[in-house]
Amino acid sequence: ILIAKNPVAEARGLNIFAGNLLYMNVNELIIISLAAFFIFLLHLIFHKEFMFISFDKETALTTGLKANQIDFLLYLSIGILISLTMKTSGIIFVFGSLIIPPMTALIFARKASTVLWVSPVLAIISVISGFLIAYLNDLPVSPAIIGVYGVLFLFLMIIKLTLRK
Repeated sequence: ILIAKNPVAEARGLNIFAGNLLYMNVNELIIISLAAFFIFLLHLIFHKEFMFISFDKETALTTGLKANQIDFLLYLSIGILISLTMKTSGIIFVFGSLIIPPMTALIFARKASTVLWVSPVLAIISVISGFLIAYLNDLPVSPAIIGVYGVLFLFLMIIKLTLRK
């Protein structure tokens, strides 16, 4: 209600919800890029531990692995990137990017390792396509990317259901 009463706040509130990637400044891009790089390295280093703890925490604890600390590190790293990207990208884009590409990869993938490599490829293809569609049709970028995520998901699901028959 307070956002609706203030026109300036309403525009800012909508940007938080839908995001506006085109208004990202250089400093924000540098901070997000550095954080993503270091978190990517962290996930490469602790890949096996993260997978082990995610799928079987009790066994990880019994093997002597500091499961609670590694679990905290996983959630902390994900939380840092979510909080950094939320301002520039918006809630819809951030959570859509976390959920839709892995769900799309799960349509055909049989192993978790396949999903871990296929979902970023699908996300990159969707982001590039979404930017192009937004540019060519004068649309907001984040919702356009989410639309591409959805169309790709539906397209692959239809293919899977067709092949199943």
